[in-house]
Amino acid sequence: MRKIEAYYPEGKFCSLEIPHNRNISIYESVEVFKKRSNPKIILKKSAEYIPLKSIINLHNNDGIQSLERIKSMIKDIISGKDIFSSDGFPNIKLVKTEDNEWILFDGHHTMLAYIIMGREFLHEVPHMIIKNQDKEHVNSEEISVFFGEHADKIKNWKEHVINWQAEKEKQLCKRVQNNVGELFESIKRIL
Repeated sequence: MRKIEAYYPEGKFCSLEIPHNRNISIYESVEVFKKRSNPKIILKKSAEYIPLKSIINLHNNDGIQSLERIKSMIKDIISGKDIFSSDGFPNIKLVKTEDNEWILFDGHHTMLAYIIMGREFLHEVPHMIIKNQDKEHVNSEEISVFFGEHADKIKNWKEHVINWQAEKEKQLCKRVQNNVGELFESIKRIL
């Protein structure tokens, strides 16, 4: 079984378990969650405090598409709004590795906006966690989906990031920033 959990402000939470088929990627699991999730929200206190800056990013700073988008999100946060996808689900999506490291696979702009606004821990921002129920983490094979058609070129995913804005042959890049904290430090002076 794969378990998808959505965390909202003030400790609101919902989850869904779906059969885990090796042919269903993490991205496809998120879409199943969006279609099948019960809007019944419960309150749940976060059991662990995960520093946002310690989370592993999948983009270097040159893979951050739009600083204007981050600035717009900052304005929304200042006005008291949280950032969600257009479908109302959390934009920040993560998985946990076999080494108990967290990977941000969607929502880099959103995460950076929250950090700029002083948020420090994962439970302070709306987010989704996708995990395999039996082990609470995903394996390296499942992580490869984040690199799309470049996955077969990778021996160690931790050494690479993806830049979807680059030309196809330049999309797979050597990792420069090792976590969201380093990514934040590399762009904060230009925001």
